[in-house]
Amino acid sequence: MTSPIFKDAITVKNSHGLHLRVASELVKLCRQYQSKVTLARPGEPPASAASPLSLLALAVTSGTKLEVVAEGPDARQALTAVVDYFAMNPNAEK
Repeated sequence: MTSPIFKDAITVKNSHGLHLRVASELVKLCRQYQSKVTLARPGEPPASAASPLSLLALAVTSGTKLEVVAEGPDARQALTAVVDYFAMNPNAEK
């Protein structure tokens, strides 16, 4: 049986983009879930949301659109947590 996969799209609104503090908070959030969470620019390879260096390597600036994908037993919850993080966090929003 395959793991469920859930996807959504966000736009980073923070004027500083996805910087170290935001990446670290996102990693901490994603590590609470069993599911694998990735972020990617459309058409580009994904970065693991469990790795701050991978997230920083995306070089996300303000206005960047990202696809968020969660795969695993609690994928729906993980995806919702990431999307909500960007929607409610003063450093980034949906």
